[in-house]
Amino acid sequence: MELKKEIDLLQSSVDLISEDRKKVLQNLAKEIQLIQEEKLNLVFVCTHNSRRSHLAQIWWQIAVEEFNLSHLQTFSAGTEATRIHQNTLKALIHQGFSVEEKYLNESLSEENQKVDLNYLATKRLTCFSKTINDKSLPEKFIAVMTCDHADENCPFIPNALKRFSLTYEDPKSSDGTPEMQATYLERSRQIGREALYALSLLK
Repeated sequence: MELKKEIDLLQSSVDLISEDRKKVLQNLAKEIQLIQEEKLNLVFVCTHNSRRSHLAQIWWQIAVEEFNLSHLQTFSAGTEATRIHQNTLKALIHQGFSVEEKYLNESLSEENQKVDLNYLATKRLTCFSKTINDKSLPEKFIAVMTCDHADENCPFIPNALKRFSLTYEDPKSSDGTPEMQATYLERSRQIGREALYALSLLK
């Protein structure tokens, strides 16, 4: 699918977001508005920084660009560094992003490569797994916890202006099953839909 069509699809399906979940997203949008910073960074945190946190970084960046919120920038991190998982990349490719074939090579699947994710003809995000203390991250940010484990086991995050819980079910549970591809795509679409909804409240 073309990415622009995917974005339109996600924006047209916000009714799939439950009212309780919308309240969570509305609260996060309010937190973003309340911080009076010329530049504001969002760091999405999950244990291994391989699936949900990357999907969140990428889709919130898409939403930033969709609504011209140039004062926002997105990042991801984990409580430990692993790699961006191939199934994460494959879901994004299905939605209209592109990566070089070398990043999908099975022999390299355990390596923590810096993956260039290309989208909308001229844009690029470089994604790799990192810990919350990595020097590539900004000095000040809102920490958005995307998994329960990281939320519970990372009680203090230095430099975080705010900390917010926005957790998702881990698509990893489907690895090696017939439902794997559909599960990763469903999670990516859920995260994308919610990112577009939340940041639409700021436009």
